[in-house]
Amino acid sequence: MQQPGHILSGTLDLADDAGIVVSIVEQDGDVAWIVAETVVGRVEIIASMVREGDTLLLRGLHVDGPGAGSMGVAMVRRIARELGKQQHVRQILVFGGVRTTGATPVIDRGQS
Repeated sequence: MQQPGHILSGTLDLADDAGIVVSIVEQDGDVAWIVAETVVGRVEIIASMVREGDTLLLRGLHVDGPGAGSMGVAMVRRIARELGKQQHVRQILVFGGVRTTGATPVIDRGQS
């Protein structure tokens, strides 16, 4: 089983990311609004984005997109590879944000 935060890490393979356009729409300090245009629709990402050496850390990540089950893990990896290529990093580590609404919300009571 993979450790949390490591699901998108790995060496970049740039050959299979055609058709995905990733843009950093706005950045304020380390918080970035990232938009990916894909074949299944537009994906919007908000996260703290920090570079450490050849690694890009995305913390508190939240995603909005075309709907549950429409992308799959392969598409998420392709978006990450394209972002990694643009940022000139070898790996991306993702740490998801705490869900407070919707299906299965988690209320963070500072126990992390």
